[in-house]
Amino acid sequence: MTQATTIASPDEAGFRKLVSRRITVIRYLLIASGVLRDPIVIYTFLSSFSRSLLMFSVNETARTADEGVGWSVVLLVVSAAAMLFIGYQNRIRAHRLIIKLKEKLRLSMSRSLLRANVEFLLSGKHGQVYSAMTGEIDQVSGSVITVMEAVEAVIIVSISIPYLFWISPAAGFATIGAMCLGGIAYFVFDLPARRQLVVSSRARAEFCDRVQDMLSGWKEVRLRESRRFALEQETHRVIRVFGDSANRTQQLYSMSTAIGQASTVLLLCFVVVMVPLLSGGGTETMFQVLTVIFLTSGPMEGLFGTMTRMSHAENAYFRIQIVRAAEQPYLTGPS
Repeated sequence: MTQATTIASPDEAGFRKLVSRRITVIRYLLIASGVLRDPIVIYTFLSSFSRSLLMFSVNETARTADEGVGWSVVLLVVSAAAMLFIGYQNRIRAHRLIIKLKEKLRLSMSRSLLRANVEFLLSGKHGQVYSAMTGEIDQVSGSVITVMEAVEAVIIVSISIPYLFWISPAAGFATIGAMCLGGIAYFVFDLPARRQLVVSSRARAEFCDRVQDMLSGWKEVRLRESRRFALEQETHRVIRVFGDSANRTQQLYSMSTAIGQASTVLLLCFVVVMVPLLSGGGTETMFQVLTVIFLTSGPMEGLFGTMTRMSHAENAYFRIQIVRAAEQPYLTGPS
C-alpha cells in the first residue's frame, strides 16, 4: 500500500505551503490510484491533441471552402470523432480508477482501525473516523479525474496559445491575460474558502459524534429528558455550523469561478472588438481566432474549476491523515 505523506493544515497561509500541499496530494493520487500505469494517460493526451487538431481542421476547412471537399474536411471529421470516442473512454477509465482508489483507501484505513491504539478506541470521539472513511475518501478518490482534467486542459491551452499568436498576437496576449485574471481570482478567494472548508469538515466530524451518542446512549436519552434536550441542542448547533461554513465556502469559490468565467467572456469581447483594430485582420482571421477561443474557453474554465476541487481534495486528504495519526497502530502487520 502506498504510504501517505502528512501535509500542512489547509487553513495555513503561504504560497509555498499551498504548492507543497498540492504536489503531495497530486503525487499521492497519481501513485495510489495507479493512473500512471493506466491507459487513461494515453487517452488524456490523445483527447488534448484531437481537440487541438479540431481547431486547426475547422480553420483550414473554412479557409479552403472554395476548393470543395478536401483533406481538411476529412481531418475535421476524424478529429471530431476521435475527440468524442476518446472522451467516452476517458470517462469509463476514470470511474474505474475512482472506485479502485476508494477500495484501497477504505481497506487501508480498516486495517489501521483494527490495529488502532486502545486509548484512541476508548476516547469515544470517533466522528472523525466515520467522516474520513466516507465523505473524505469519496472527495479524495474523486479527485483522480480532476487531476487528469487539469492535465488535459493545460495541454490544450499550451497548444492553443502559440496557435493564437501565429494567427493574431493580440489574441494570444489577451488569452494569457484572461488566464492570469482567473488565476489571481482563485488565489484571492482560496485561503478564506479553505478556512471555512476546515470548519465545515470539523463540524461534520462532530455531527458524526453526536449521531454516535444518540445510538450508543439511547437508553439514557430515553430515561433522562435533560440529556435528550442537551444532545438535541448540541446537534442543532453543529448542523448550523456545518451549514453556515459550507455555504461560505461555496460562495467564495463561486466568486472565484465567476471571475474565471468572466475572464473568458471579456476575452471574447476583446477579440471581437479590439483584435480587428489592432491586427487589421479580415473576416477569415476573425473566424480563425474565434474558433480557437471557443474551443479553448471550455478547458480554460475547466482549469479554474479543477483548482477549487483540488483545494477540497487537500482538505479531505488532511482529515484522513489526522485520523491515521490518531489511530497509532499498536500491532505490527501489513498495512
